[in-house]
Amino acid sequence: MTDNLTAPLTFLYDIENQEAANARSACSFLDVPPHSATALFTDIVVARKLTLGSSRYDDLVEAANRLVTKHKVERSIADWPFEHFWQNPDEPRHSRLLGYFIDPAELHHCGVFLLCAFLRKLNPDLPQDHWHVEVESAHIDILLTRNCSDGKGKYALIIENKVNGAVDQEKQLQRYVDEVRRRGFSNSETYVFYLPLTEGKDPTINSKGSIEDQGVTYSKVTFKDHILPWLSDVLRDESSWPQCMRTGMRDNLVHYHGLVRYLIETQKGRVMSAELLKKLQEASDSGTRLPTWNEAHNLIAAATELESCLRSVLRGKVLLGIQQRLKDQGFIPMPELYNNTGITIKGLSSPFDPLFKDEANLGLLVRDRVIVCVGACNELDDCPVYIGYMVNGQPTGAFSAVLEVQAQQHLGDKEDRVTDLPSWFAYAYDKQVTYDNAADEKTITSLTDKLFLMYRDLKLALGQTNA
Repeated sequence: MTDNLTAPLTFLYDIENQEAANARSACSFLDVPPHSATALFTDIVVARKLTLGSSRYDDLVEAANRLVTKHKVERSIADWPFEHFWQNPDEPRHSRLLGYFIDPAELHHCGVFLLCAFLRKLNPDLPQDHWHVEVESAHIDILLTRNCSDGKGKYALIIENKVNGAVDQEKQLQRYVDEVRRRGFSNSETYVFYLPLTEGKDPTINSKGSIEDQGVTYSKVTFKDHILPWLSDVLRDESSWPQCMRTGMRDNLVHYHGLVRYLIETQKGRVMSAELLKKLQEASDSGTRLPTWNEAHNLIAAATELESCLRSVLRGKVLLGIQQRLKDQGFIPMPELYNNTGITIKGLSSPFDPLFKDEANLGLLVRDRVIVCVGACNELDDCPVYIGYMVNGQPTGAFSAVLEVQAQQHLGDKEDRVTDLPSWFAYAYDKQVTYDNAADEKTITSLTDKLFLMYRDLKLALGQTNA
């Protein structure tokens, strides 16, 4: 940004005093694809040419925006148990759990199923049989050894677990290599796997020593890029599951998968916070006036309203895009826009119309009692589009039976549908459509095809049954 932060704050003031008018104003800026969140505010600043004293902190806001975009911490409802109940075990307990999963001798009865998949993630060239697993042996977190003369080779795999970012100890990895050498494994037979949560941590020179110069094979693997994909692979590979996976082990692995994913997202948040604090310190040290508490809150409110307007525009674009596609194809009957009670909305031709901030439906009238619809509303944060059947009055008899068959075919099972609202027989959210892809040509084409198929099938079914 090259102008200052007055504009978004003034923008917020306008929104609070003239909500409807400024919803239109905000939407008008969204037609230009921004390179960053604050690029939108830049356009407003240029238009208004306002200033806020001599101090400037817009560069700080832009830097903060870049950091948030870079880290993009993803929250999930599944995080709650880990935050409030299960918490995070320490590294020795992580090691014991990981060692338990991959040890074929343990009583989980998975045999080598989990171990083989694990070894493929570490190094696909390693043999997959005759392994002995030890945990916390001579201070080594996890040690896998293969000591047999079958022509496939001897191996010692040292796994140093740094899931919680523990500080490296004096000559730590070198001492572990020395330990397995005393057990009869040469340097060329020794592999060291350093296992932090993500890419951001490496062993210190003091800890690592000269093990690679000695012929030891060293690799950094991570929970994010190796353990999480390993867990995902074994959970997907149902055709290869031993029986124990169907009688309890799957649940254990799902839980651990959730914990690892939660830890990764939590670390991203910590890193982002640290970098933001660093930017604040740099700005303060350079004499830049930091935002006041009220200004920061106002900026959040402005960004929230901007997001709401953008969602409204995207919902408008997808519905009007489908309507235009059907018109271009010469479709009869003419696709119309309806509100949530089945009343036609006239004159709605721009995605920037504030009416798209509420529920809107694009429908094809099958007969005077039923309309097949693609709708869009702000009920769900990540899924703006639904499809369904709008009806005038309560369908009964053969008519109801036909609609039920059609809903089963096009919307899925009853538990996937919403059926208890006035003016609707049933509708279901299309989980493939998100705000990220709602206005894409591929999405609009797919929804247009779905709407046409629903219309065609229902018209044929009603004609065949005289319902």
